[in-house]
Amino acid sequence: MIPKNNSLELMDKFSSAVNKIEEFNKSLNDIKKEIESKISVINTCTLYSSSLAENLKLGGTEQDTNTIIFGLTPNKIVGGNYDSYGQTYHSKYIKMPTNIFNFITETGPLYKDNAFIEFYSDENNKDYKYEYCNILKHDADKTKKDVFKIFETNTFTFAVEVNIGNIIGGTKFDTIEFCPYLPGSFNINAIRIYTTSQYISQDMLLPEKEYNNTINRVGCIRLSLGEKIDLYRIEFDIEINYKDNGYPFGLRHLYFLDTDSDVESDFVIVEINTNKYIDSIGQNCKIISSKEVIETSIDKYGIEYYLFYDNGILKTPVSNPIARNITKFYAKIPLREPIIGIKFEDIVLR
Repeated sequence: MIPKNNSLELMDKFSSAVNKIEEFNKSLNDIKKEIESKISVINTCTLYSSSLAENLKLGGTEQDTNTIIFGLTPNKIVGGNYDSYGQTYHSKYIKMPTNIFNFITETGPLYKDNAFIEFYSDENNKDYKYEYCNILKHDADKTKKDVFKIFETNTFTFAVEVNIGNIIGGTKFDTIEFCPYLPGSFNINAIRIYTTSQYISQDMLLPEKEYNNTINRVGCIRLSLGEKIDLYRIEFDIEINYKDNGYPFGLRHLYFLDTDSDVESDFVIVEINTNKYIDSIGQNCKIISSKEVIETSIDKYGIEYYLFYDNGILKTPVSNPIARNITKFYAKIPLREPIIGIKFEDIVLR
């Protein structure tokens, strides 16, 4: 005899089938939204890349041979002891940096879920969504999603705040790593940092640390603070310099790193080429760091010039005037902080 379902069992099966269909439709809608989001990001990135290419075309191809931007000419870095990320070259890390908002496990990175992010143009109009925390997630985290916004104004503040009640592993850091979707599309006009000590003492009127040097056209960079800070809250004043149906802004990631390195002994060796013979090389230069342009001299900054570099060895220090017929020289530059490039002010040619 074939068993038959009673009406209650049939209703349960029908209800279960309806629930599964609803779950499937929800999953399908989530996938659709994610794909639409990625397509929107890709389209904006493509338009931005096209505008950059057009600007370069209009600007011509003439280059300043006295300025070396490491990220644009990596073949000019011929030696040294360093690490690099994006546009920045910095002292070599002694060990793997600690990402304060992510665990690194055997199965992959895991977000600690102990911070929130908000955007605002004024204190009374703050935009907070849990999904913004994806900016802090490691790029290899399988749960990570895109965070990309279109603003009506080109200036706003972007803030990260730690959940003090859920601190896991500490919040001490000394380096910030930026990875924007649209490199060079925005400036950071100011950075303000509030510490956990300030939160505990409820002394939040003024930031513990404040940096007001504008960082122009931010790309993939590491920004060193030069000291370790226990983070409670950090605010970035952003100015967007690209417009397309609004002002687009997005970060692939924002890492807060606790690093260890030997800044006293690390350096890069840069090859500088000219199209004429070099008569003399002056003292003045500009170090382009990830947070400012430093006007200095080779003696003050500890830079050394040499005429030759062979099999990892620098030979013949530069002595002015240069009697030999040479069109290139080598600079040994100490890595006291992450740097993007160098400009030589007084190269005299003949």
